Amino acid sequence: MWLLAVFFAAAAALQLAGAFAPFERSARDAAFRILRATGPHPIANDLVLVAVDEAFLESTPEPLTLIHPYLGRVMSGLAEARPSVVGLDLVLPSKSYRDMQSSRVKDYDLALLTGLHALARVSPIVLSETWDGLQGRFRPIFPSFVTVARRNTKGDPTASPVVCEDPDGIVRGYPGSKCQPTTAAVPQAARMAAQLGNVQDWSGEINFALGAPMTVVSIVDVLQWVDSGATEKLRAAFGGKAVLIGGAFSFEDRHELPVPLSATEPLERKVPGIFLQAQIWRSLMNGGLVSSLPAPLQAAFVASAALALRGKTRPRKLLLWAGAIVLMGGIALFCLGAMTLILPWGGWVATVLAMLLVRGLIDLQEMLRSRREVADAFSGYVGPQVLRAIERGQLKPDLGGESRKVCVLYADIRGFSRVSAVLAPDRLVRLVNRYFAAVSPAIQEAGGMIDKYLGDGLMAIFGAPQELDDPVRRALEAAQEMLLGVQVLNRDLAAEGIPSLQVGIGVHYGDVVVGHLGTAERHEYTAVGTTVNAASRIEVFTKQFPYPVIVSAAVATAMAGRATFVDIGAHEVRGMGTLQLHGWKPAALDLMQDVGREPGAGV
Repeated sequence: MWLLAVFFAAAAALQLAGAFAPFERSARDAAFRILRATGPHPIANDLVLVAVDEAFLESTPEPLTLIHPYLGRVMSGLAEARPSVVGLDLVLPSKSYRDMQSSRVKDYDLALLTGLHALARVSPIVLSETWDGLQGRFRPIFPSFVTVARRNTKGDPTASPVVCEDPDGIVRGYPGSKCQPTTAAVPQAARMAAQLGNVQDWSGEINFALGAPMTVVSIVDVLQWVDSGATEKLRAAFGGKAVLIGGAFSFEDRHELPVPLSATEPLERKVPGIFLQAQIWRSLMNGGLVSSLPAPLQAAFVASAALALRGKTRPRKLLLWAGAIVLMGGIALFCLGAMTLILPWGGWVATVLAMLLVRGLIDLQEMLRSRREVADAFSGYVGPQVLRAIERGQLKPDLGGESRKVCVLYADIRGFSRVSAVLAPDRLVRLVNRYFAAVSPAIQEAGGMIDKYLGDGLMAIFGAPQELDDPVRRALEAAQEMLLGVQVLNRDLAAEGIPSLQVGIGVHYGDVVVGHLGTAERHEYTAVGTTVNAASRIEVFTKQFPYPVIVSAAVATAMAGRATFVDIGAHEVRGMGTLQLHGWKPAALDLMQDVGREPGAGV
């Protein structure tokens, strides 16, 4: 719960700090695309776009800066149609063009002023100013144009076309006062909306779900209607409607948006500025901008996703939260489309995924800790070699076995009855455990596996479950180190007044069957076969001969030239017939007695 509270607070703080903004923007863009794909919301108040496009540039001899006569004719034609408001999203000159003349136009100023004057008598006109970044101000429009435009316009007829991009270069937000270069600047769409009585202190995001893909009326077509006197076409296209005249070029003034808006470029999200201004108008005039929850509610909403930290990571939990993500996405989509309300779904999902990852790491850590605890406990029952083989997938814990050629070692305490007769039971158990602690490391360090403890004896296997390069040599090395360990133990026992221990070891080499034997409820990894039985019965001969280690002929043959054995003849081994046996006393035992050598230092 403390951890949950910490992550809850951290998620809320990150949301307030804007850390989830990239996720929010991406999620909102996807939502707008879904809303438009399922059918954009119909609108009652739309703009008619008149585009100054490449077709117009190709049809006129003048450059773009000298289109005043054409704009004047277009405005005269619009005056016949009586639009509700007209916006001009084009760069107008800051000085008079009166001194410029051509064979076709004697007075450029008069040509534009005539159209402006005719249109200003019937409709409000909003002129777009251009921001001069070098000068740090809006470039002024030639005063005569502004004076004429002011005739039927409420307030200042000039407006700002400036829009602001998000850090990823996409325009999403309304270009309010925080976006504008000066506090007095009013966005073009807001100035046009104000002429129709829609005046507000706008803030929020552009609603890209509104309206069908946009089409434009080329200025070339408008000029043809004007020149041919097609008044009815002009009235049908523009009568009583809001009109925005602007450039629609492929080479300049294009902005990247979350969704495509042009009907002629259905996959292009980088559209001319005239389309962006039109979408801002659509948002202002058809339900308002998209708003966000208050910051505290946003933080609480995102922080609620920290609940994904609760409960262990299981398939059911993952499916539950996957469903919650889908459900919350549907709710966020509904709120955006029907209520123009932004839910911080992206931050919520990011928090859910982060919490699931953290929970998974916590569960993994707990699993590894638990696994270590089980392994530590389990290794005391099956031995570290078997446990490692199971963990690596080399040994399946299933019932069954396989044939292996291994070396089997049996060890037993000689005269154990004599020792047990003089010790109390608890001291006797401690003594046996001290004995096993002294001899067991020798077996494990040599690569052997302690198969089982048999009262005061033990059985070890060399060559299973892991294969060894020379199991017979390793078994004898282990036998030597076991005997050395017992000698060290005996010195301690003598100081405590406890009789010393004598150990007999039998070693045999041959084929066995190794595997998990028992039942499904209780089984163990062990070896069975005549080789195992022979090793246990060979060990008994250490009582008859003065050798601590008795080996079979198979062991002696495998170690020919590498160890010195004493042939003690063929002997009848119960259940095995006659076996040739050899005695061995490691020379290291005598060396240890002479120099006080500690075991494990090599032969």
